[in-house]
Amino acid sequence: MLKKYISESFFNPIIHVLPIVTFLLVEDFYGLEKAWIFSIPLVILLVGYVLVSYKSIFRWYMVSVSVYFFVGLIVSYTHFEEVPVPYNMVIGELVALLFMLFLLVFRKAIQKLVVSISNKKLSMENNMDELIRTTNTIAVIFAAFSLSYVLVYLFAREQKMLTLNFVYEAYTTLLVLVFLYETIRVFAVRGNLLKEEWLPIVNENGQEIGSINYQTSIGNEQKKFMHPVVRVIVIEGNRIFLRKNLCKDDINPDCWDNAICTHIKLKEGVAGCVKRAAAETYGISEINPVFLANYCIENSCERQFVHLFISCRFSDADLQPDAGSQVKWWTIQQINEELDSGIFTENFLKEYELLLRSGLIDSGRCQCDCKLRDEIEGKK
Repeated sequence: MLKKYISESFFNPIIHVLPIVTFLLVEDFYGLEKAWIFSIPLVILLVGYVLVSYKSIFRWYMVSVSVYFFVGLIVSYTHFEEVPVPYNMVIGELVALLFMLFLLVFRKAIQKLVVSISNKKLSMENNMDELIRTTNTIAVIFAAFSLSYVLVYLFAREQKMLTLNFVYEAYTTLLVLVFLYETIRVFAVRGNLLKEEWLPIVNENGQEIGSINYQTSIGNEQKKFMHPVVRVIVIEGNRIFLRKNLCKDDINPDCWDNAICTHIKLKEGVAGCVKRAAAETYGISEINPVFLANYCIENSCERQFVHLFISCRFSDADLQPDAGSQVKWWTIQQINEELDSGIFTENFLKEYELLLRSGLIDSGRCQCDCKLRDEIEGKK
């Protein structure tokens, strides 16, 4: 899922402009009829490729296909005999250049259209930025080629045809190099992003509205993003199993916290995140917690939308943490004595209050014949 999301977020912008550029190059060298013969099958192949591999942005790609047809039809129905030489030789590039300038001038309006028809706000905004950047480059090449061709034709006195051929070769070579560079760049960016830890950004209702990599979010001093997290309180009778954060942790270092807590990764469900956290921390493969509540909280690095669960204790063998972690069973009395000492995280203090209000923790010891056990058994 993450790989697909990153691929959608960094869709190769060259695919948007490839039909237009192919049409113009073939038209320059082989004429209008061959331009349609070569470009239309290419468009069909690209449309099929996007439909299969990037279905969520298919509508947006069809906007680019529409632009290709507009450029082709305008060039096809232009009466070249009425356009003076040498301007008739670069009319295709000039028409394409006008569409690219239109994209730049009305960028915000087009971006709203793209977002509305794709329903993927973040990835579409990123793709729009990529397309604008690539369009700028190609627009400069079109403008430079058109200007160079006209100037050479009008003012060159010797070896005019040789110089014009050189202009065409340089123009074609630059386009090919840009295409190769952008394609390699997109694959490189995707590969690097897959190595990073990506977190979803959510609103106050827990709905995903974007994404950002972990280090960028935690290290952002200008803005705190809200990320979803899962937290599981492990209890037995009147005892709660806690785990001490490491001193090197970014959030609440050296404080006691719930046994299981972690960020939900991008494109990871809540249930899958709970299982992953239990497996990574204690090697537990089976966990069936009971949902308690959602709440929002802010710390020094971020805002969190918390999915809070409760679970009965596992066997002692299961509660062996990863290397370097300190764990301990705390009684209600011990916790109450240390509530104001600053050794617990703000999350835990809030959750402890919720836990007491829930009535799921007993005031005395039991052999897991508690209300929570009844809840879990009922769930099964």
